[in-house]
Amino acid sequence: LGLRCYVKIGGGWADINSMVARETIEWRDMILATNISHDAAGITPQYGKDSNGFVYFRGLINIAGGTETIPITTLPPGYRPPKDAFVPGCHATGVLVYKIDTDGVLNAPGNTVASDVSLDGVSFFAWQSPRFGGGGSGGGINHDPESGGHSPG
Repeated sequence: LGLRCYVKIGGGWADINSMVARETIEWRDMILATNISHDAAGITPQYGKDSNGFVYFRGLINIAGGTETIPITTLPPGYRPPKDAFVPGCHATGVLVYKIDTDGVLNAPGNTVASDVSLDGVSFFAWQSPRFGGGGSGGGINHDPESGGHSPG
């Protein structure tokens, strides 16, 4: 006995359980800072980015503590937010707020000593060049696919 869910696509209905994503995210292992370790469950902390510029985290870590913000890892260029990002997270006994700096440092709040700190569901937007020009009238930039450049709108 299974639950079925359908979505309307074009002229028909599709079972979401049989749908396949158009793209897959290439996951990369995080290089963890000194006070951070992989969780005993063996779920490697990783990050990845989709084609729309959203960065996602997954995995579990343990935080040994620190007095101020605790660096977890540093994300490479292309995976960094355009301005500091603050995103919620959780661990075995509570919640926390991650800070991702514009220089790519993923931080946990100071005085955090926790195991089973989940990175699952943590995401933010990393700036990237737009693939398409803005809509509307006046002042926009339109992408010119033939020349590979941009022209004022």
